Amino acid sequence: VVEHLALRDEAGQEGDRQQGQSDERQGHDQQAEERLRNSAAELQAANAELRDARRAALNVMDDAVAAHRQAERVSAELRESEQRYRTLFDNMNEGFAVHELLVDATGRPHDYRFLVLNPAFEQLTGLKRAEILGRTAREVLPGLEPAWIETFGRVALGGAPVHFEDYSADLDRHYEVFAYRPATMQFAAVFLDVTARKQAEAVLRRSR
Repeated sequence: VVEHLALRDEAGQEGDRQQGQSDERQGHDQQAEERLRNSAAELQAANAELRDARRAALNVMDDAVAAHRQAERVSAELRESEQRYRTLFDNMNEGFAVHELLVDATGRPHDYRFLVLNPAFEQLTGLKRAEILGRTAREVLPGLEPAWIETFGRVALGGAPVHFEDYSADLDRHYEVFAYRPATMQFAAVFLDVTARKQAEAVLRRSR
């Protein structure tokens, strides 16, 4: 009887050990399964972030391509506009020039400098662009009448455009002029040589 009880006790202990080992394996399996689930969840989250990042990068690329194309269109339109302006500037019949007004210590206009002029300016005045750009009117035309400087000074300082006719003794020509202010301390002049008309009017007056 004692031996039988001992054997039964050993069998029970062995069963307990096997059950413990089974429980331990089950616990390890559950932990491994939990780690796998956590890893899978982290991987899914990482994949979602990667997809979002790729989508954002594609959007940025699309925006950059669109901006580049827009810049190219604007640049092409600007070049076309500049070409139209240059064509008009070079082929207009009227003389055109931009000048910088020069004033003395009291702020009174006393001269002006040639900054920009078109081919018609040369034809209507006989002055050459290469010889006068950057120089002042009094340097180029020593006998320049004060009325020219005074009139252009009012335009550059006051900003109001003017339309007038006047005579230049240095050039021995009459001009019809429209002047306006394109920038501070500057004036632009568009003009025509009306000498022939003035001479015809003088002849007509003498004949009466």
